Amino acid sequence: MIDLNNLNNNIIQSIDDIQDWLIELALDKSLFDSIFTAAFENNRDTVKTASLRSPITNKNFQDFSLLELENSQDSHRINVAFSLDRKKIDIAEEFINLDTHNFEGNFSNLVGEIDLSVPEDLVTLDVFTGDVNKKVYTFGDDDRVLIGDNDWDQRIAFITAEFPDGSHTGFTGALISPFHILTVAHGIYGKDKGGFAYTDSIKVSLGQHGTERYYGTANAVTYSYFTGYTDDSNWRLVDGEWRPQSFNHDMAIITLDFNLGNSTGWFDYKFNNSDSYFQDLTVNSAGYPSDLAKSWSWSNSRVANVDLYHVGGPITEVYAETFRYELDSAGGQSGSPVWTYNSTTQERFIVGVHSFGSISSNGAARITAGKFNTIQNLIAGEQLSIQPLDQPDFVDHDEWFGTDLAYFKNNSTGELVDDLSSSILSVGAGDSITFHSVISNNGTSKFGDSLHFLEPTIEVSFYASTDNQINDSDYKIGDESISAIDAFKWRDVSLTTAFPQIPEGFYYLGYTFDSVMSEFNLNNNQGLIDGSLIQVDNLI
Repeated sequence: MIDLNNLNNNIIQSIDDIQDWLIELALDKSLFDSIFTAAFENNRDTVKTASLRSPITNKNFQDFSLLELENSQDSHRINVAFSLDRKKIDIAEEFINLDTHNFEGNFSNLVGEIDLSVPEDLVTLDVFTGDVNKKVYTFGDDDRVLIGDNDWDQRIAFITAEFPDGSHTGFTGALISPFHILTVAHGIYGKDKGGFAYTDSIKVSLGQHGTERYYGTANAVTYSYFTGYTDDSNWRLVDGEWRPQSFNHDMAIITLDFNLGNSTGWFDYKFNNSDSYFQDLTVNSAGYPSDLAKSWSWSNSRVANVDLYHVGGPITEVYAETFRYELDSAGGQSGSPVWTYNSTTQERFIVGVHSFGSISSNGAARITAGKFNTIQNLIAGEQLSIQPLDQPDFVDHDEWFGTDLAYFKNNSTGELVDDLSSSILSVGAGDSITFHSVISNNGTSKFGDSLHFLEPTIEVSFYASTDNQINDSDYKIGDESISAIDAFKWRDVSLTTAFPQIPEGFYYLGYTFDSVMSEFNLNNNQGLIDGSLIQVDNLI
């Protein structure tokens, strides 16, 4: 993980590493412009920034703290202090005409409206009473509205994480690049929880609806934060409990292993140095409240049952690093993007991150010029160093989405078993059977990518197994080949054949799928018709 208060070292190191390469290729500004423009061209919903060619800023880095890195494999933290090396920037400018001014991000004309593009239904306060420490702050009537399908809800994520003390948390975040999530620092750090969350425990599900995760679940490669929130000086023991004293810098970035934004788009974000711009400005927010969840518990085998809710209203108080409003919220909505909306231009700009609540008002950590430039530097640096490679990830649709589309049918008798079956189907050698499954691609690789010179195929193999672990050592019923599946799409696979001669007994039914393509995860290439058994009786 990286302290967002100092990002110069990443950029300087990148420049230093590629300096000789830049000289050799005589890289000019137009080519450099195209590199950074290409990284943002898929953001359908926002205004592109004119000065993306400049990943360097020399403003106010001396005011920021140490850089803290975490190796996600051994969780070893290293504190390092860096200063701005003017000579290296001068060298880089000489060859690539690199500007060193602030990124464009300041508002000149704010428009604030309630974003009513997607309400699905008014909230009924059927409060979940499970084992969760909910903090619910509503003002008058609860104005939160359940969100239906639209063009931006898929950019907001439900996030889970585990802390050293064994506790888990659920919170919200929003995509601001193809592989960066903007959220709260208290989602990944709690002095009362043993410190920082385990990097490999952080799971990000974009646009989750109930238990369905249409864009799969991305993992954290690393995360970055402002030490103004995490420093010991910000924490105090109150009645035996550690509590943060300020939420001014309660903001973090989670770096993902998937380029999800290339499929969903992402939010742009802005700042304004004038407090008067924000006073009474109408803003919007959307997140995953725990008090309205159907289930808030989760583990490796259980998915939280949560939905996305929208709320909007005016900013009531403005401060240098935060602003307040009476937008209704509860635990789980922390990290929700707070954005402005212009119905004429359809522009949405994040201006803060929902961070804290009280009985008098709720509030957000405000995106300031310093935070804006620091986040921009982080994204630009990681686009050069650790941007994920697009790959597919083929999975069983039923297991991922909680559906029951797979089935096994004995065409000779008309009997069928699926995930909902309660009886055992009988089948014998030579019976005509149909075996059906649905395969999804939860990866980001798309046809037309440079890796797809020819459209590959997926080999789906159907099995009968004496246990519920399906693999190629089981009794194969048959194979079927299908063309590869595009990112976040799915395809039905059916095999109709004569049932083979196998030993009599009871069997589970499942399938595996394989491709010549490299995948994100090769350990999830199998599926099972849950809870359904067949009895093989060759005397039938």
